[in-house]
Amino acid sequence: MKITFIIIALLIYSGQLISQGLSKDSLIATWKVVECQVLPIMEMKPDSEGMKRVELFRKGMIDTKFNFGSNAIFTIEIPKTASTISQELKFLNNKSWMLTKDVIKVGVKENLMNIIARELDNKIYFLLDDSPFLLEVIKL
Repeated sequence: MKITFIIIALLIYSGQLISQGLSKDSLIATWKVVECQVLPIMEMKPDSEGMKRVELFRKGMIDTKFNFGSNAIFTIEIPKTASTISQELKFLNNKSWMLTKDVIKVGVKENLMNIIARELDNKIYFLLDDSPFLLEVIKL
């Protein structure tokens, strides 16, 4: 739990220190989610049914692939075994993407999703903005 708080603090407050190397060129690739954590900083406190949905989404994100194409097109590949909650992210396929500072914007015109990308201890993390999900990813 302590490491989660450290990661959160560094992701939110670090700026230039740990985001080195996350240029547009370094992001152009396919990234596979190897771990998904639910951060304890949720404004809303979901009931037990809501927590089940959160857990289904968390599990469904593992092995998901984020592809940031050199043509500025984003695609997402969600495992067939993932819950329908996770599958709903497929609407992001074939949307444009761009990097501004350390925020990846998917659906540039529509502002569909922001991903805060950071490097910490030689690992890359994607924080899905406005959500409690922290994804550890590897470049394929």
